[in-house]
Amino acid sequence: MQELCYWVEWRVMNHVPNGRFVQKCQFFISKTALKSALEKFQYRKNR
Repeated sequence: MQELCYWVEWRVMNHVPNGRFVQKCQFFISKTALKSALEKFQYRKNR
């Protein structure tokens, strides 16, 4: 979870001004990042 958060922070900071990346990180973790991470995990498990 922590590592994923850092990854999202790095991605967001490329597009968003400083100070906003934390809020964005929370959003991505709860929505996009978490979903994609789960999908990747399932994909690896099935192979």
